[in-house]
Amino acid sequence: MISLAAPVFAALLPLALLPVLFHLFFRIRKQPRTFPSLLFFQAADPRLSSRRRLREWLVLLLRTLALAALILALARPVRQGWGGRDAHVTVVIDNSASMAAADGDGQTRLSRALAAATAVLQDGSVRQGAVVSTVRDPAVPLPAGFSDDLAGVRAALGAIRDSHGSGDAAGALRQAAALSRGVLQGAVEVHLFTDLQATEWGTAASPVAFARGTAVVVHDVGRGSDRAGVVALLPPTARPRRLVAGRTWRFDAHLRNYGTREAEATVNLALGDTRLRQAATVGAGQTREVRLPLPALPPGEHRVRVWLDGPSAAPSAEAWQVVRVSPPDDVWLVGDARDSGLLGLALAPAADGLLTGLRVKAVPDLLQLPRSAGADAPATGIAGSSPPVLVVVSFRQLADRAVAASCRDFAARGGTLLVCPESARDGAAKPALPDWCGVDAGAGKASEKGEPVVVLAADAALWDDVRDERGHVSLRGVQLRRWLPLTARLREGATAMAGTTDGAAVLTRTVLGRGLVYVSGFAWDLHWSNLPRRAVFLPLALGFARPAQPDEPAARVIQAGAPLDAERRLTAAGAGVRLRTVAGDAVAWSGRADALATPARAGVYRVEGLPQPLTLAVAGSPGEAAPARVPARGLAVLAGSDYRTLTCRSASESAGEVQRARHGQSLFGLFLALAACFWLLELWLVNQRPAAAGKV
Repeated sequence: MISLAAPVFAALLPLALLPVLFHLFFRIRKQPRTFPSLLFFQAADPRLSSRRRLREWLVLLLRTLALAALILALARPVRQGWGGRDAHVTVVIDNSASMAAADGDGQTRLSRALAAATAVLQDGSVRQGAVVSTVRDPAVPLPAGFSDDLAGVRAALGAIRDSHGSGDAAGALRQAAALSRGVLQGAVEVHLFTDLQATEWGTAASPVAFARGTAVVVHDVGRGSDRAGVVALLPPTARPRRLVAGRTWRFDAHLRNYGTREAEATVNLALGDTRLRQAATVGAGQTREVRLPLPALPPGEHRVRVWLDGPSAAPSAEAWQVVRVSPPDDVWLVGDARDSGLLGLALAPAADGLLTGLRVKAVPDLLQLPRSAGADAPATGIAGSSPPVLVVVSFRQLADRAVAASCRDFAARGGTLLVCPESARDGAAKPALPDWCGVDAGAGKASEKGEPVVVLAADAALWDDVRDERGHVSLRGVQLRRWLPLTARLREGATAMAGTTDGAAVLTRTVLGRGLVYVSGFAWDLHWSNLPRRAVFLPLALGFARPAQPDEPAARVIQAGAPLDAERRLTAAGAGVRLRTVAGDAVAWSGRADALATPARAGVYRVEGLPQPLTLAVAGSPGEAAPARVPARGLAVLAGSDYRTLTCRSASESAGEVQRARHGQSLFGLFLALAACFWLLELWLVNQRPAAAGKV
């Protein structure tokens, strides 16, 4: 809408017709004159006369337009803005990880956004200001609402830092809309500074409803020349088995390339005094696993930091994990250790569990393992030692009812039981197994050539240490010389883990209470099979020692900025909690549990004040490595809102555009320039020489 600052001059607008009136009033009328002869005069071309008349009318039009433009310039036309004084401005800052992308001068998108937002708030017409960020950051306290202290608001802007997470764009705009609806007097503005990265803005979201008259401006701070990595580090997954002191292990890092070309990044790992680096090339749109071997650790909790560097590494490519290392576990071999064949040697090749983290003990009498009164009662071992993770018992020993009762109670309380034939016996007799084993053993079979063994439940955790890089499990080359076929009882529902080529099971698993019962149809020596000579023997034996009920992870792995509302331990809304840093970014926050936010940067944090303390291992959001951006027009979250888009080139330019839009723009110079253009065109037409006339 355009208004006139000096409307008195608009009354002089009819004076623009003076050139037309002068032309019509003072033109010379033609009168016929007699002349003796025109024979020797040049003949006039009729077209010259029509062109002359057209040029005269064009000159008149330009003179009229020039006068009209001059008069309108004197009337001081102004294009109106949103409303001048007492502006309530809400600044929404996108502080997601993608805003860390920088240009050739090292200026990040976030720094451009903060500079432009600060300049917008420096206008004298701003009465109150508010700041909202797309990623909630406990380390950076922001004003709760509008504040008259604009200096404090600008200081809060300066404290915002880039994060490792993906922001909640819709939630930030809804918070800004709620603040705007509380303004009763004065202009209301919402300025969004973002790079429009597709991870945040490309998802479907319900439109945000702003109060009527709210001016919404989207400032695009992203540039095509900004350097942003495309290789992300996926959050680490929970380890399938516990770490045991004295046992070497590995960390599996998963890299994802969100770009359209092959990219290279370097994986870095820090664990105490251990530092590892390994370069990796990841194909376009692919995921690659990088395995980093690590030395044995002492008992306790240890913090692992993994990050990527290199030109292709994403700003959010950092993750932490907390691993718990336990003392060596015990394995009990009931009866004579020779009855278990070579299984004891595979589980503990060295004394004190230095290689595998397992200590094998021959227990002559399992009755010393007391039966608990309840399923949740703690298990105790011989002479007060810790309970074993695996008990190996033979078919013959399990025929004793007292031994069977102790074994059943041990498995029901979360232990793992392995039942197998005795190595010294030929296995010809058909053994009788208790019902809770879930299977019946048939009469023994033998094969001089050897019967191949195949995997029947490849997705079971028992085979995790046997898988190749593609996740496939193969027992190629393993052959049985003697075995007892196993038949599952329908009532128990046993799972066949391995069998012969004719489909008969030779290794089964049954869930009993909180534990597992494995039944093997063959013994673990060379008289029964060639398995002890195969490479899979050791990892398969260690698979039996995997706890049936894994320990609770030492820390919950969560992405930076992800909501904690679904955490079951935060159900006591209103309870006071504290968040402190264990490793990584410094955070010291306290408040209500329902207001707790995940730290915005990768690290290890401790939540105290809950019934059970909670440890968070925060990782960067991998989606922030996606290079795609969405156009500023047509944002789903702003559908139905009449918003304006501005390209943020510099802070001063953004502030100037906002100021002109806020206060209006004077059109005096525009109309004065138009008047000058019309006068110049009129002079050019007047000075044009007529075309040469034809001769007669």
